[in-house]
Amino acid sequence: MRRLPDLLTWSRVVAGLTLPWLSAPVLAGAVYLWCGLSDVLDGRLARRWGVDTERGAVLDTLADVAFWVGIVGWLLRHTSVVDAPLLVVVAAVTVIRAGTAVRLRRRTGGWRSVHTRLDRITGVLLFVLVPCAAIWDRAPLWLLLPVGALAVAAAVEESAQAGRASAPAP
Repeated sequence: MRRLPDLLTWSRVVAGLTLPWLSAPVLAGAVYLWCGLSDVLDGRLARRWGVDTERGAVLDTLADVAFWVGIVGWLLRHTSVVDAPLLVVVAAVTVIRAGTAVRLRRRTGGWRSVHTRLDRITGVLLFVLVPCAAIWDRAPLWLLLPVGALAVAAAVEESAQAGRASAPAP
């Protein structure tokens, strides 16, 4: 039972990476929902059961990346949602978050991620809006701009918090 949080996280890695290859919308939707549910459950269970580890935190970040890569891959293969403005936002957030990860690695000696309230709000908003964009088969600019700005702001906030992270004790 104590391995369940890691198993949930690994299932999100596998499920996220399979998303682009799922043509059936109902199956893709079920996998998408599973990824969201497992993301909520894995960390909560690990903390509740006292089995949260550095390895689990790194695995969770890997699973988040696999999930979002899978989402972008699914949108690219099955919709016309992904266009230049969306790719610019995704690239900006990716560059900021990668820089944050490297900074945290240098400062703390481990691969860590910072989860802020703004990050969680952005994640929930994106989790709800991605299926809407897929159903509409487009990402309207009036929706893309504020959500993109929020995603960039969340990445910048995480970067700022990473800059304040303490170095490991000698």
